Amino acid sequence: MVQYVSHPQHTWSRLREEHTDEYENPLPHPPDPDEFFKARIVVSKPEIRVYVGDDTEPCLVVSELTDRTGGRVGLWMGNGSDGSFAELVIRRLEGVVIARSYSLLEYNVSRAKLADAEALAPGYHSPTVTSLEDADWCAVRVMVPRKQVSHVMDQLEQLGATAVLETKILNCRL
Repeated sequence: MVQYVSHPQHTWSRLREEHTDEYENPLPHPPDPDEFFKARIVVSKPEIRVYVGDDTEPCLVVSELTDRTGGRVGLWMGNGSDGSFAELVIRRLEGVVIARSYSLLEYNVSRAKLADAEALAPGYHSPTVTSLEDADWCAVRVMVPRKQVSHVMDQLEQLGATAVLETKILNCRL
């Protein structure tokens, strides 16, 4: 079930009583409540559209009941909720925010210059180093603050690193 409310005047019980089935809809494809799922809320004043999962059609379209220009969006899980959902959402949002400030650099470097490369880009805790078929070389993966990526890539190239690649990090847990 997806519901629109606008506290304090327009509670779910008032809207259900005065506007039956207008500000709430069942989900056509309900997600597993024990799994994480996507919800997208599009506010195009005065219209509000809600999409759940990968649905291309909104499961709820309503007209906003106030002329508010600010405020908050709340997700309610039920009277018996222990708050674990809120903690999960916060942790996942933190992962996205942190990921925006880092990139993943991957490169190949000779083992003779590995210590110098690690000094240039030590990673979050330490780099991931993998042996290559040529025993004199290794592949390195390391998180680098995004603002330093170009400079670190230049320094790695000067050191003799090859195949230096930057990959955008979309989400992480650190």
